[in-house]
Amino acid sequence: MLNITISNSDPIYREKTITVINRVLVNYDIDYRIHKFSGLNNKKEYDNIFKIYILDVSFDTKMKTVNKIRENDLDSIIILITNCEEVCHRAIHDKIMAFEVICKDSNYDNELSKVIKLAVDIYLRHKVFIFSYNHVIYRISYSEITYIEKEPLIKRCIIHTINNDYYVVNSIENLKRVLGSGFIKTHQSCIVNVSNIREFDVMNSLIIFKNGARTHLITNKMKRAMKEYIMIHR
Repeated sequence: MLNITISNSDPIYREKTITVINRVLVNYDIDYRIHKFSGLNNKKEYDNIFKIYILDVSFDTKMKTVNKIRENDLDSIIILITNCEEVCHRAIHDKIMAFEVICKDSNYDNELSKVIKLAVDIYLRHKVFIFSYNHVIYRISYSEITYIEKEPLIKRCIIHTINNDYYVVNSIENLKRVLGSGFIKTHQSCIVNVSNIREFDVMNSLIIFKNGARTHLITNKMKRAMKEYIMIHR
């Protein structure tokens, strides 16, 4: 679950922000929840369960709240919304590690869309796939997976990563459902991580990954879909 919290006392910009978030995330296969607040004055409201903050800090007093968030949560992404140029300097000076500062007066919807997409992409790269095999629990970052192929005749798959291979007792269909967007089923026996593809040789039905691994497991029907998918998601 991706949690996004919005702190904005201006109802117009609060609703504009929600509209932008929904428009961007409709292209992602992820569950998300939007939390709306007119202000962040309670510690529970900025607890580190939230992964993305979009905070209106147009007034100087709001910057104190942002600093409190960072005291409790060093990992989450903070996007600052402001109509005050001084906030940009404060964000750097106070070392709050803001992901981006967006001015309300400068093409707000488009700028926010770009930043949210980048933030969600970062969130997805930090997601971890947890599974067990032979009584051992493994945690593998989504970004490390190149492709997964089903072994013939048995209900077991091989998870190929950048540096190692792992086994998991599961089906390709269920793994695709768990991993969600960013992974595409190219064959009844294979799913690939599009972000780790270095080259797609259409003529030879060959997918080459960034670490040099390769697979021919792609059907003719999926070739065109793969080309379009790579162009959209890269």
